[in-house]
Amino acid sequence: VSAGEMTLVAELRDSLTGEVVARVYDHAEARDTGTPHRLFAGENEREARAAARAWSEILRRQLDLANTTPPPAAAP
Repeated sequence: VSAGEMTLVAELRDSLTGEVVARVYDHAEARDTGTPHRLFAGENEREARAAARAWSEILRRQLDLANTTPPPAAAP
């Protein structure tokens, strides 16, 4: 009834220190057609691309937001 599911696991690291700056986990499920049918490679690929596209749009928005947000003030 669907092409399956995917889990994204990613880490963003500081380029100089290698310290993990952010760690992301997310899960996506393919659309459920409601009826059993044979899945072909093209359908699997479309569903995988849709999930990857959604994740990349979220990442882009968050990176843009991080670029426009001033860094926190240093502690006294």
